[in-house]
Amino acid sequence: MRTRIPAFALILIASQMAMLGAPAQGIPSRADVGLGRAAPRCDGELRRFTTPIRYGPDLSNVGGSGPHDVWVVGSYLDPRRVEPLFWHWNGSSWKVVSPGDGTYGGSADDVEVLGPSDAWAVGWRLGGNLIEHWNGEQWRRVPTGLPVDEVGLEAIDSVGPGNLWAVGSKESTSPPPNHRPRAFIIHNRGNGWHPVRQASGVAVGSVLKGVAVVSRDDIWAVGGTGLGKQSWYESPKPLAEHWNGHRWVVVQTPSPGTEVNVLQSVTAIGPDDVWAVGMRKNPGQASRPLILHFDGRSWSEAASPWVGGDGSDLFEVSSSATMGAWAFGRRGANGDLHPLVERLGSDGWARVQQAPRWGALIGGWVGDDAVWAVGETAQSNHVRPLVERLC
Repeated sequence: MRTRIPAFALILIASQMAMLGAPAQGIPSRADVGLGRAAPRCDGELRRFTTPIRYGPDLSNVGGSGPHDVWVVGSYLDPRRVEPLFWHWNGSSWKVVSPGDGTYGGSADDVEVLGPSDAWAVGWRLGGNLIEHWNGEQWRRVPTGLPVDEVGLEAIDSVGPGNLWAVGSKESTSPPPNHRPRAFIIHNRGNGWHPVRQASGVAVGSVLKGVAVVSRDDIWAVGGTGLGKQSWYESPKPLAEHWNGHRWVVVQTPSPGTEVNVLQSVTAIGPDDVWAVGMRKNPGQASRPLILHFDGRSWSEAASPWVGGDGSDLFEVSSSATMGAWAFGRRGANGDLHPLVERLGSDGWARVQQAPRWGALIGGWVGDDAVWAVGETAQSNHVRPLVERLC
């Protein structure tokens, strides 16, 4: 999953939490911290985990290679700056793990876990982009050679070990709302990270938020395009790019919203079964989830259950052969935000009922035997990290 809240907003959250009197405890040191936490029972419902840090963290996404190897990534606020966050679940307890040496400031926004000794995280750091690799013992920052002050990475996926793709955007030096980003793609064939030529027609004013691998010669990247001076979440048109083994090509997608259409995430069940999710909006109306489907020939809009209220968005979609496809986001109701989960069934997408709580689900991962979701919630007027699991 990726940063949903820009850095300047994290500083705002920090100041708000200070005014609310959020306790200072729970900020991890740069040393590893082992934290035993009992797992919630597995009974076929999404249930909340007790997280290793109670206040402060901003969780971006989750990924794993199995029930005993799950990583949650994001950022937390220490007294001086925003720092990358890494939590590991071994099947029975959490462990807070330090970022790589030389990584000061920033956020890990997505994670791809290939095995217990091979995981990758991407995001941003103070002074540039962030790529880190887990070797089974520690996270290490990987130099990229990319323009330090320009490229922010949002999502990562892999064909397998030694063949990874990451996407994001190349920012201008002007601060929001005057910047105009451009979609950016990099590839690692086992010999380092290198930029890949963009699809023809992808111009300034575009962003990529998600990437999904079907096979070596069948990869999708999604986001938004048509930006003027707006931020990425004001994208007028969705953007879908396809890698055919030789080059990236823009593929036409529906734009049902007359004001905003943006795709946040994509998952591939097969070459003729690809799903992308995001948000669409008409002038003067609340936002609604945007779900698109590729059937091997073209993209079309799929129905999303109407949840009513003050607007809703989907931030992440993930799937596995055994658990199917799931989407995660937020919905508004009576001025409050609530987590939103949707599941693909034989009759299309349906909302998954959850216990009422304030918050939002920002990222998610569907494994072979469990569904994980991460985001934020609130308790006693304090913003708290939220981790849920279904198994």
